[in-house]
Amino acid sequence: MIEQKVSRETKNENFMLRTLLRLIFAASALTASLASTAQTTKDLPEFQYAGYRVVHHLGVQIDHMERIGFNTFEHPRIADYRSFVITPALDHFYSKAVVDVRWGPVVVDTPAKDDRYSSIEIFSQEHFAIYDKITGRDGERFVLVHEDYKGPLPDGTVIKTKSNFPFVFLRTQSFNFNNDKVADAIRHQARIHGAWQDVELPNPKDPQAVIKWSIANSKPYRQTKKLMKMAAEQYTAEVHAATFENVKAFLASGGVSGNVGMFEAIDHPAGGSHKVRAAGTLLGHLYFQQKGSKRWQLLDAGNRRWLLPAVSLLRTDQSAQWQYG
Repeated sequence: MIEQKVSRETKNENFMLRTLLRLIFAASALTASLASTAQTTKDLPEFQYAGYRVVHHLGVQIDHMERIGFNTFEHPRIADYRSFVITPALDHFYSKAVVDVRWGPVVVDTPAKDDRYSSIEIFSQEHFAIYDKITGRDGERFVLVHEDYKGPLPDGTVIKTKSNFPFVFLRTQSFNFNNDKVADAIRHQARIHGAWQDVELPNPKDPQAVIKWSIANSKPYRQTKKLMKMAAEQYTAEVHAATFENVKAFLASGGVSGNVGMFEAIDHPAGGSHKVRAAGTLLGHLYFQQKGSKRWQLLDAGNRRWLLPAVSLLRTDQSAQWQYG
């Protein structure tokens, strides 16, 4: 009896010891994981976020210019889990184009439509929004021109840009994901008119070449001129890979909770940090705010609901579409 009692006590002590060791190991692993996450999400030099934003954005533009050319809309499907950028906005089609303003004004005509939502948004080569508007039912005309242009202008809303090659987004609301044939037909009526010419493009796999190309084809912003110069000198492919992991971890940790701050003009009071703006290139573009509109409040709430599942994919998805490019 005594021996059996001692044996049971020994087993209990061994069990408690093993349990304690497991808890210690688990706590150590958790501490290491948290430390690793903190290390991964810590702030990097600002030129890295500026470099990532430009390289990612211009990578999309370069691909478009190589496949489509200038002054021509592409009308892709609504993004889903197969896309590199998983946009939380699943209820509208994008139409996108790179325009060439080196030779004078470029006219963008948006199509007539029913009462569905539609909008235009225009981005500089550094991925700053320079113009946005919810477009009218009867269609509208917009005139893009380089800020140095001095000649005559056609009728329409004039939009001046520092970039030789601004990026134009149109949005058209869909009521049936990729299967809304009416929305698809409407967006295909958008047109661009203007002179253009081929240009030598940089290798998109060479981040420094991409940044130097952007500098050569855009007048500088006072706020980012120094960062762009530093990025052209130091933003290598290795730095790009490290910055991508940092931005991805920042998103997965809940670093952003909505699209405000990601895409505004460089001098907009709601504009976010360079880190937040870099994160915006991965999440994609949502609706933008229309001052005084109740619709924005509803859309903002909707965006927040969509945003969390999109960010959670960054935590678990190890497939190729999340490799930096």
